[in-house]
Amino acid sequence: MAELVKKGGEVGLMGSGVPEEYGGAGLDKISTTVLTEKLSIYGGFAVTHGAHAGIGTLPIVTSARKRRRKILAEAGDGRMDWRLLPSEPQAGSDAQNSLTRAE
Repeated sequence: MAELVKKGGEVGLMGSGVPEEYGGAGLDKISTTVLTEKLSIYGGFAVTHGAHAGIGTLPIVTSARKRRRKILAEAGDGRMDWRLLPSEPQAGSDAQNSLTRAE
């Protein structure tokens, strides 16, 4: 799967929702949705892409400040390998419901 993510990064799939100023494709929400729908037929890669683009990259696009450019560049070209390790009982797998925040 790592090779597919790397290849997806090389062709611009992994940074579809990342603004162009940060090295992504800068697709709008409708285009990103169409891309996601097209990728959905590829099972495991679709799940990996969704986790990468949604769980991993989207929170950085919407909230990170200082390291945004470096992180999003690595996410967009597939070098960033995301891991979600939920640790807050009230949030479960809903990372956006976490109470802990990095400042």
